[in-house]
Amino acid sequence: MDFSLLALSPRSLILLIVLLIAFLVISIKALHIVIRLITVAILSGVFPVFAVKVLGLSLPLTLDTIIFFVACGVGLYSLYSFLKSLWLVSKVIYYIGKIIVAPFKWACDGIRRLRKKRKPNQS
Repeated sequence: MDFSLLALSPRSLILLIVLLIAFLVISIKALHIVIRLITVAILSGVFPVFAVKVLGLSLPLTLDTIIFFVACGVGLYSLYSFLKSLWLVSKVIYYIGKIIVAPFKWACDGIRRLRKKRKPNQS
């Protein structure tokens, strides 16, 4: 079966390009997250060795200790990433709400100004 981009309608071609761009953006974001998680895991695993050798803390240098610190580091970073995403979503929702409410606020402010102008005339 032959597939030709020329056989697609312009609307389908545009949709295909938009989907390709979305796929690339999501893939790059996911790759960055995975790279950061690997970096955090490595640094968290090195921390107990650093704490014992350089800082002189009395931690047992066992595989269990290293795995515990890796799990804590990855868990804390995941929590941080989730809260950061939640904060970003809340900011977007706030600004969208602000845009939606703005015309009503302008109308209310205009009505208040009209009422203030009419009050001295009525007395």
